[in-house]
Amino acid sequence: MVAVEREDFDRLSTLAKKYVTAEKKESKLQKAVDAANKLIAKLKAEIDSLKQEISDYKSVHSKLRAAELERENTERDAAGRQAKQRKTNKRVAPYPIPVPCADIAAQALSPESVSLMHRRAAQCVMRKCELEVALEDLDGVEAVYPSASNFLLVRFVDAARVFTALRDRGIILRDQSRQPTLENCIRITVGTKDENERLLTELEEILKEAA
Repeated sequence: MVAVEREDFDRLSTLAKKYVTAEKKESKLQKAVDAANKLIAKLKAEIDSLKQEISDYKSVHSKLRAAELERENTERDAAGRQAKQRKTNKRVAPYPIPVPCADIAAQALSPESVSLMHRRAAQCVMRKCELEVALEDLDGVEAVYPSASNFLLVRFVDAARVFTALRDRGIILRDQSRQPTLENCIRITVGTKDENERLLTELEEILKEAA
């Protein structure tokens, strides 16, 4: 049996705790990456569907326009044009999409724009995961619930105190304490890196004061 000095034992225990914490954070980050990939795949499918709808709309719009011009050229008299206009109006969609608007939508769905959207979505998921891990380590936080959106639901020991203190410091969150089963819960929207860091700094100070 090997004897271990108390100092060595404490050092080994500290290293083991750090290793377990790192493993836990790595697992959560991997889950966040998987969630981001699923979200990107879903968004890509929706974008492809929108592209097809816009293409179909342009094709139909072009055909209708060509047919309308041809009829106007063959019907010269005012009465004929008015009658034709009345018939055409019956076939026009109640909320037609102007061609400039369709062009702007097509630009937004270009490969460059779609790639930018995918990167921003992945960055948002990563920031949410980092915020979740940091909140779980704060004293005064009882639970951080899983979320598939861009906000986190957090249960505090004293949500009213936290909400009021943050509001006084210029940070507005959504108090959910009056909702059924959500006593002492606050909804926190995932912000930019700077916004998240400021929120965590203020929370640490508030929770230390309350301890």
